[in-house]
Amino acid sequence: MKKIKLLLADNHQIMMDGIQAFLEKDPNLEVAAVALNGEEALHALERQPVDIAILDIEMPVMTGLEAAKHIRKRFPHTKIILLTTYSEPQFIRSALRLHIQGYIIKDKSKETLQAAIYAVMKGNRYYPMEVDLVDILTGPELPDEDRPIQLTKREIEIICLMMKHPSWTSKEIADALYIVPVTVEKHQQNAKKKIGVHRNAELILYAKDKKLCT
Repeated sequence: MKKIKLLLADNHQIMMDGIQAFLEKDPNLEVAAVALNGEEALHALERQPVDIAILDIEMPVMTGLEAAKHIRKRFPHTKIILLTTYSEPQFIRSALRLHIQGYIIKDKSKETLQAAIYAVMKGNRYYPMEVDLVDILTGPELPDEDRPIQLTKREIEIICLMMKHPSWTSKEIADALYIVPVTVEKHQQNAKKKIGVHRNAELILYAKDKKLCT
């Protein structure tokens, strides 16, 4: 059997090293390239074509979802598996919209990723079974460039402070902007509603993906 060539992209080096070591115990798998962000992943694919790109969603410079969009256009024969902490339906819907073949939650075993690789190579999709199918089919996707989101200047200011200072509380953000914490929380909720997400971490991911704070 010809070895399945893989690209691993994750900004956590220790995790990536562990996954690589595990996968390469399988004589049919070869980690041909590694990357610490989506942009590096694209450069790696230019140098070394692979069968499957395994991408974390939340990476600096370029997220896994953004990288997946480019891979779909530039490397259409490369299959994609997202390996992520995000189990929310809107992320899974976005992956389905991009025709991504696999979606693995990081709390699963390494054997799950191994099984996903073989399933995807056979032409199948591999998605988490515990996600409510009704939620996936009926809810909104993550916004993309074809669906503009109108955030206010204050909402963007708050999201950018969250991205710059991820440990800050609502009070610390409020102090920096000379407003009260309840106003910060209201703007956060409004932004989440517009974007279609539920967690502050997802606001930060959206800001990185759309380069709101550059």
